[in-house]
Amino acid sequence: MNRGVCLLYKKDYNEAVVNFSHAFEIDPTNSNALVNLAIAKYTLGDKTDACEKIQAAVKMGNKTAGGYSMRMCRNEKGPSFQIALLFL
Repeated sequence: MNRGVCLLYKKDYNEAVVNFSHAFEIDPTNSNALVNLAIAKYTLGDKTDACEKIQAAVKMGNKTAGGYSMRMCRNEKGPSFQIALLFL
């Protein structure tokens, strides 16, 4: 998952999606991977899937996901979600 975070910082969102998807496949309880996957997908413009992923993370009890859920699922524009990485 650390590789995926580095990829987000490098703005290599397509590779970040691959990395976080793989991390979540390996450990389906890893809600942080799901949050970061949602961030990468949202940044790439896949807002529908990002919303689904972030809502799943909320249901898993991820405390960071709630704030992003409101923004991602309402398609509001705002600052980069990379700041969220500081709290994961």
